[in-house]
Amino acid sequence: MIDLALKWLARALVALMAFSALTTVYAWYELNVGACKAGCATEQTLEAFQYVGLIGLFGFSMSALAAFLIRRYFQRWD
Repeated sequence: MIDLALKWLARALVALMAFSALTTVYAWYELNVGACKAGCATEQTLEAFQYVGLIGLFGFSMSALAAFLIRRYFQRWD
């Protein structure tokens, strides 16, 4: 039962990691290529999105890795 829960937890964290990566790429694109290249009113918000996306990417990937490793530990004892 723990194995199944950790399996789906890891999958959910990978999905959140992908969403965080998309947010980061969108913010980078808007700041460097898109409408805010010359400066705009939402520049600080996009920078915040970029930093939060990177923090989320790191946090979700480490949490997914931890769930995967704990799951492997429980599988070894079955």
